[in-house]
Amino acid sequence: MKKKKLMLIEIEKIPEEIDTLQSKEVNSLEYVYLSKLYNEGNEQILIVTFYSLEEKNAVFRVFFNHKTFITEFLLPEHRWSESTLNTLIDCWHGSDVAIPTNQHTEKQIRKFFSSTDNSYEAMQKFQRDLRKAQMDRRHKRETDVIDEKMKPVGSLPKNFETWLNEVALNFSRYIYYKRKTNRIIKGYCTSCSGQVEFIITKETPQLNVRHNQPGKCPTCNKKVTFKAVGRTTRQYDTATAAYMQKTDTGFLIRYFSVQKKYHEHYWKPEFSFSELVRAFYDNNSVVRYEYTYFRNTHKIRWCYANNIYNLDVACLYTRNIQQVLADTDLKYSCIYELAKNTDKFNINRYIYAYRYYPAYEYLVKLRLYRLVAGNTSYSSNSNGYSLNGNGIQQVLGINRLQLKQMQRLNGSGNHLSLIKNAGDVGVSLKDAHLELFMKWRINHYRLASVLRYVTPKKIIKYINQNMAYWEKNKDKYSFQSPASDFVDHWDDYLQNCVLLGYDMKSSFILFPRDLKLRHDEVMNLVKAEKKELLDNAISSLFEPLYTHFYFAWRGMLIRPPTSADEIITEGHKLHHCVGTGSYIENMAKDRCYIFFIRNAKHPDKPFFTVAFQNGRVLQCRGKLNCAMTNEVKSFIKKWQKKIGGTAHEKQELFF
Repeated sequence: MKKKKLMLIEIEKIPEEIDTLQSKEVNSLEYVYLSKLYNEGNEQILIVTFYSLEEKNAVFRVFFNHKTFITEFLLPEHRWSESTLNTLIDCWHGSDVAIPTNQHTEKQIRKFFSSTDNSYEAMQKFQRDLRKAQMDRRHKRETDVIDEKMKPVGSLPKNFETWLNEVALNFSRYIYYKRKTNRIIKGYCTSCSGQVEFIITKETPQLNVRHNQPGKCPTCNKKVTFKAVGRTTRQYDTATAAYMQKTDTGFLIRYFSVQKKYHEHYWKPEFSFSELVRAFYDNNSVVRYEYTYFRNTHKIRWCYANNIYNLDVACLYTRNIQQVLADTDLKYSCIYELAKNTDKFNINRYIYAYRYYPAYEYLVKLRLYRLVAGNTSYSSNSNGYSLNGNGIQQVLGINRLQLKQMQRLNGSGNHLSLIKNAGDVGVSLKDAHLELFMKWRINHYRLASVLRYVTPKKIIKYINQNMAYWEKNKDKYSFQSPASDFVDHWDDYLQNCVLLGYDMKSSFILFPRDLKLRHDEVMNLVKAEKKELLDNAISSLFEPLYTHFYFAWRGMLIRPPTSADEIITEGHKLHHCVGTGSYIENMAKDRCYIFFIRNAKHPDKPFFTVAFQNGRVLQCRGKLNCAMTNEVKSFIKKWQKKIGGTAHEKQELFF
């Protein structure tokens, strides 16, 4: 159908029946329609014109042939549309909103479409069927491409289900037990599928067979969790697993969701797994597919990914990794070593990170598996270490002894952060102390602050002495662990003691009997004389900081502030937030130093402000929070060489 020819067809006059139809008691009636046939060569066209009862004029007309249709809008302005009647007229009340003007129209439309339905429904059905056929053709073009992509996907290895049970679900091991007497406990181990018995004697009082407590099976020697029969009716464990497969143009990673359910019949758990994601890696590009509903249909099949499933962090099948990656750019990526020594990691992010930051390969070779698995990310700076550094110690920012400790513990990003923060205050933590602080989930910055005055051994002793109160009142403070809350309050107390000029070598000051009471007392004292205390603290820092950090070069100089008021003025004139209380307090409490960069010709005019902590430049900002100019960057580098510091500007921090 050609639009130019269709436009020339005369519009049917408004039917005389419109007044009669309008007088009918049909509240929802808005349109009437009139049909006629038009022959264009060998093609027969049905023209259905719709008239508005309100405007008493032709509003639009629809041209049908046996293959397609098109709508011509006549009012309020002329235009063409491919919208269906469902869109143009209320789809729920269509047959009530629009009716034929006479029986001739009704019969003509039904005959044209060979339909037994009423005329309006016959037009709707034709349009629906046509749209569905068009959609099916579009979908087929898309699914044919996907199906072609899926052809190389082979079968899974024979031992895959066993591997899922033993490795991907290695945490899903339980001993369901019953106490026969006070000393005899009998149970069933789901790991070795056998009966077990525990006899508690004077020689084995340490056996802790309690509900939901960890332990070991005496038969298979595997780690298990104890479950009291009767107390646990349902246990639902899930895991994500991945399998690599070679393709003609690269490789494929298949992701699986794994489930294991224990009910009353715990000796017969329900095990199942389903493949939900496939990621094809070809020439440094990746295309992902998901097994889900295809577009707006009810068909479940492989589709282009829409990030419905979050399965990237997975346990990776290791037996074929080296063979799959042998001829790819990931041949030396150490994915095999990482997968072999970690329960799970983000595979896709590791691949991306390895290609852009080769330092990840060296971290794996150093056996820092937990650090890599926990911190693989798209960022060029993750958890305080620089992936662009030269040499592994520069990458991690630690010395050789600290690196050896990380290797011994297979340290995570949190281990690294705690080691570095303790090292910044000159403390080397023993392995046992480090692991205990990690278990307590203590804030690393707070702990390092306390370590300025107290040894790790005394910190642990003091925490243990006070844990009863903090365990009892943990809901009053925060969602953190009681030990972490305790150290937070202790650090606040100690820093306020410094501001008040107390003797920080006195055990009476360092270890108050009632920390909560003393914390509140010194807080009230500081509030009462805060401004004077802050001014005195910052003024007392000026001379030693000036002696060590003052530097002038090429018309610029850098110096410390003389008072809290000067820091406030700096923030106001440069329009950044260095003048807020947090920066002033941190400097007064010796946590972070503020320095001013000045033009030598105008030494009193604010130019750039530097935040400096633990030998590192955290940030350097000018007016309206602007970044450093090239001249300022060169000046900072020269200054750092002079004082022996390092650049470590974090772009997410702003004054």
